[in-house]
Amino acid sequence: MPEKLERCVSDLKSQGKSDDSAWAICVDSTGEKPHSESIEETVMRQVLDASMEDCKCQKNKKKKPY
Repeated sequence: MPEKLERCVSDLKSQGKSDDSAWAICVDSTGEKPHSESIEETVMRQVLDASMEDCKCQKNKKKKPY
């Protein structure tokens, strides 16, 4: 987990923010993610998302009007 994100969460929790609020605020404000993806994981996710979207389009085209 990025050190910047850990520090941010720790600081906000020490100020009385809940765990969920601290994470939401820090992820939004720093742009950091708690779990980094490898390049391969990112590419695989993008390919899967694109093929799922294509699948939805194809499915909609095959629907009959009645």
